[in-house]
This record gives sequence, C-alpha cells and structure tokens, in this order.
Amino acid sequence: MHWTNLIGWAMVQHMHNIVLEATIFAIIVVQYISLTCDEVSLMDTQSWLSIHAYVVQNWLCLPILLYFEHVVVGSSVDNLI
Repeated sequence: MHWTNLIGWAMVQHMHNIVLEATIFAIIVVQYISLTCDEVSLMDTQSWLSIHAYVVQNWLCLPILLYFEHVVVGSSVDNLI
C-alpha cells in the first residue's frame, strides 16, 4: 500500500465527518422533515436503495442523502429494516 493512499483515506474520513456534522445540524434546526425511499433497478438488473431527507431551511429545499445501498437479496420490506 502506497503512503498516499493512507493520506487520501484520512482526508476522506475528515470530509465525511464535516458533512455528517452539517447534516445533523440541518436536521436538528428545521421544523419539517420529509423522508423518501426509492429503489432503482439498473439495466444490468442491479438494484440500489436510497433514502433521502428533504428539509426546508429559509424557504429553500435541501436534499440530504441519508442512506445508499446495493440490494443483493431481492426487493422486499426487509431491506428497509
């Protein structure tokens, strides 16, 4: 493993923490939250499940991606749990 890979992963972790803190703050301070769940099937029959939160802050709708996962065991309600 090259040393730049370790530095890159450390930077990604710090960037993720900053985005996570901003997301938590945005969800805490708003009055209304809308959650949507969508499953997408690609042309090669792969399925992906995404959960978005939409918050309104200063009359602007802010979409926030909360969860994104590759569905490998089939489409069912169990995937949401």
